[in-house]
Amino acid sequence: MRKLFFSAFTVATAAACMPALEASSCKVDDDCLSGVCIAGVCGQPAALTPDADVAPQPSADADTPPAQNADADAPPNADADTPPAQNADADTPPSADADTPQSADASPPTPDASPPAPDAAPPAPDAAVGVCMPGASEQVRCGLNRRGTQSHDCVDGQWTPFSACNDPDTCRDETNERRNCGDQDRGEQARRCNEGQWTPWSMCMLPPACEPGSRQRTDCGLNGNGTRERVCSPQGMWGTYDQCADPDVCENGDRSSTACGINRRGTQALRCVEGQWQADGQCIDPDVCLDGDQGLEVCGINLRGIKARECANGQWGNYGVCTDPDVCILDENRSTPNACGFNQRGILFERCPGGRWLVDRCEDPDICQDGMNVMVDCGALGQTGTCVDGQVIFPPGC
Repeated sequence: MRKLFFSAFTVATAAACMPALEASSCKVDDDCLSGVCIAGVCGQPAALTPDADVAPQPSADADTPPAQNADADAPPNADADTPPAQNADADTPPSADADTPQSADASPPTPDASPPAPDAAPPAPDAAVGVCMPGASEQVRCGLNRRGTQSHDCVDGQWTPFSACNDPDTCRDETNERRNCGDQDRGEQARRCNEGQWTPWSMCMLPPACEPGSRQRTDCGLNGNGTRERVCSPQGMWGTYDQCADPDVCENGDRSSTACGINRRGTQALRCVEGQWQADGQCIDPDVCLDGDQGLEVCGINLRGIKARECANGQWGNYGVCTDPDVCILDENRSTPNACGFNQRGILFERCPGGRWLVDRCEDPDICQDGMNVMVDCGALGQTGTCVDGQVIFPPGC
């Protein structure tokens, strides 16, 4: 009687020290980080009680196991804790006061649903024993696809509430999602949840908007005088418009200005008429000549000479010296006294036929050069005379 009572107390103590069922849903044992999956709920095996289908443990002070008792054939004492395993119906489930899990036919909850509670709360343990081993810790799977974890700890023999679920996933696996897109939300695009993460949105699929191969033309350009065209693709979608063929270069009525003048330093006002720029008024140009040009002008006695000037900054500089080949007026005549003859006492007559003086004649009163001896014919050979003032002085007696 004493041994049986000790065994029942030991079993009850062990049952009180076993962890409580994990309050998390599951499908297989692998979903539970500790314990097993029973009827869709993670938990520990049911605690043994005196009514459980397990044989009693031997007493700590027993020298031999119950099977070696001398009175082995005797039936168990009525006061003993007879295990249900010796009952005629071996399949009978444990009594209602055991930690019985949910029925195996119960459908598991959806991943987002709250974990189901056990069908029956575990029996209240002895206050001195508690419901868990102090310092123990448990983790269970959780989250959208059961890839997250949550845990709780044993404090003073009692389990703390489970922590928040640390879930890496953002969506349920194999879930599809669609949304509208495109012009006026006429299209549709989709994405799929793969390993807890959304794939990128697919290309926007629009319904056919046109007849394949058809063309559409529209006005374009600065003044609406141009045209552009687009073609419907084989998929029934309008392509992009081609480049606008616009004959205009400006918007009608616009005003502008441009450089003008000899050296492009002037200003010309412009006005846009029928898409084209037109001059509005005259070019206002401060320059009068092209930079670097040379201006030539005739000069000289007979206007056969040349003088030049240069253009700088659009303005003419001063003329240089006249380069004149002539020294006299055409067909002019002149006479110069004491300019010719034996003793430079004659008159020199010149004329200007081509801008240069040419000697015409010399009118000289002298017939000899002063101081020279001149042979004279005076009836005797060897007579000489002397030239004085351009005239010959004959010897005496000649």
